[in-house]
Amino acid sequence: MSIDLPPESSGLIHFDLAQVAEGQTPPSPTFFRGSDGRNFLYPAAMHWISGEPGSGKSFLACAAIMDVIAQGGLALVLDYEDSAATMASRLIALGADATQLKAVDFFQVFGPMEESGTAWLLDRIRDERVRLVVIDSASESL
Repeated sequence: MSIDLPPESSGLIHFDLAQVAEGQTPPSPTFFRGSDGRNFLYPAAMHWISGEPGSGKSFLACAAIMDVIAQGGLALVLDYEDSAATMASRLIALGADATQLKAVDFFQVFGPMEESGTAWLLDRIRDERVRLVVIDSASESL
């Protein structure tokens, strides 16, 4: 049985479960290495970090950004609640220099995003060098 697949721009990815069952393996985590040598974050996947205010969620995201930068990738940050100065100071505290800071596209978001902004962001995220997108805070973004 075949179905009409959604347009590529829909944000939906169809998987044929029969093919998956025949041996396609799930991806392995490729970045954000822990002290035990294992990676924690998967490519092309959504990761949700939640916790009480002040518990270190944004700082943890900064550590993931530093790992992406160390591997030669780019990170994109959409921040709904803090400032570029805070992000820069956290990354510097983790050892970032000016060259590494240039590998982070930081955007402070004020209010609803226009369609043109959304389209621009989707094009930017599709750049193969962008390895991580951070949205801080998810509840504010909704």
